[in-house]
Amino acid sequence: MKQQKECAYCGYVCEKEDMYLIGDEYYCLDCVGICDNCGSIELYDDLTIVNYGRDDQRYVCSDCLNTDSFFQCRSCDEYYTSNSYWGSYLGSPICEHCSENYEVCEQCDNVFPAGELEYCSRTDEYLCIDCIRDADCDVENIVNEYSYKPSPVFFGDSNENCFLGIELEVDNEGDTYNPDRVYEAAGYLNDNYNDKLYLKRDSSLSRGFEIVSHPCTPEYHFNEFGWNDVMEVCKTHTLLSHDTSTCGLHIHLSRRYFGESQAEQDLHIAKLILLISKFYDSHILKFSRRKEHELSWCANPELNYESHDTEATIVDKMKCCKSKGRYQAVNLENTNTIEFRIFKGTLNTNTFLAAIQFVVTISSYAKQIKLADIPFTSWRDIFMHSDFPELNNYLKNKELI
Repeated sequence: MKQQKECAYCGYVCEKEDMYLIGDEYYCLDCVGICDNCGSIELYDDLTIVNYGRDDQRYVCSDCLNTDSFFQCRSCDEYYTSNSYWGSYLGSPICEHCSENYEVCEQCDNVFPAGELEYCSRTDEYLCIDCIRDADCDVENIVNEYSYKPSPVFFGDSNENCFLGIELEVDNEGDTYNPDRVYEAAGYLNDNYNDKLYLKRDSSLSRGFEIVSHPCTPEYHFNEFGWNDVMEVCKTHTLLSHDTSTCGLHIHLSRRYFGESQAEQDLHIAKLILLISKFYDSHILKFSRRKEHELSWCANPELNYESHDTEATIVDKMKCCKSKGRYQAVNLENTNTIEFRIFKGTLNTNTFLAAIQFVVTISSYAKQIKLADIPFTSWRDIFMHSDFPELNNYLKNKELI
C-alpha cells in the first residue's frame, strides 16, 4: 500500500510520491509551483506573478525577483521584466504601461507626474520647476549688474555738447507679469539695440530692469533711436513703467552743455537749480506725474535767490545742494553729467519725448537768463515759446500753459 501524507499547507491528503518535499514538509501539487526563471520549487504563495495578464506572464521566486531582471512599478505596484521598464520617478521605476501618467522634462530628462511640467516659451519646451528657474536665470546673462557702466558712445552731432543719456525703469508688480515674456523683451532689446543701450538690474525693481541709453543728441533720441519700438516691445511683454510704484525716468545731461570751463558750468547749473526750486511745487510735480510718496527719490533742492546773492554766493549754495545726496530733483553727484530725477517712468512715447524736451528747454533757458532776472521769471517765460510739439501738447494737456 502506497504511503499517504497530509499537505503541510492545505491539509489535503494524497500519496507521498505525488507530493513535493520542501524543507521537512510535504506539499501537494496544487500548493507548489516552479519559478519560471530559475526552476526552483516554491510554494505558490512565495511566487510572484510577473508581467500579469500578458502573453509572457510568469511566476518568479523571491530570490530572482530581487535581481536586476525584474522590477516593481511604483505607479501600479505590479512586477515586470526589465524590458518593460520606462523610467523612474523619485528613484522608483515606472513600467511602460503607466508611462502615460508621467512626463519627461525636456531639459533635465527627469520624470514627473503628468501636469507638473510648465511650458516655457523662451525655450519652446515643457520644463520642471527647477529648469524653469534655471531658464529665468538666463535673464541674468542679458541684464547687467547695477554697477555695470561701459564707456559711453555718443550718437548725433551737437556743437553745444547737448548729449542726453536716458535711464528708463520697467517693472511689473502685478498679476499680468510673465517671466517668459520679460525674458523675450530683454533678449530683443539686447539683440537689436545693444549698440545704443544696455540693461541693468536695480534693487528698487522687483521683476524688471533699467534701460540705459548711451548719450545722444535730442534729435537722435527723437528721430533715430527707436524709442517707440523699445516701448512697444516692453508693453507687449508684460512690462510697465508709469503704472508701478517702482519706476522712474532719469535723464542725464552733459555738464559740458553748460560751458567749457568749470566756472561757466557751475553758474549755469546753479541757475537751473534755482528754476527747479522755484517751480517745483507749483508746476514741476504736476509735470512729473509723481505721487507724494515718491518724492523721496527726487526731493526739492530748495535753493533760493536773495537780493544780496552774487554769482559766487549762489554757486556756493548750489554746491551745498550736492551735499544732500543723489536723491534730489537734479542729482549733482556725477562727474560728467547732471541727472534729472523728476519724472515718473512712462511707456508713452510722446510723454517720454516731452520729458527730454523739458530738460533741454529749461536747461537752455538757464544758460541764457541773468541771475538777477530769475526772481521775475515766470513758468510761461520758459515754456511758452517752445518749438517742441510733444512738449507743447503735454503742457496743454496738463494745463501747465
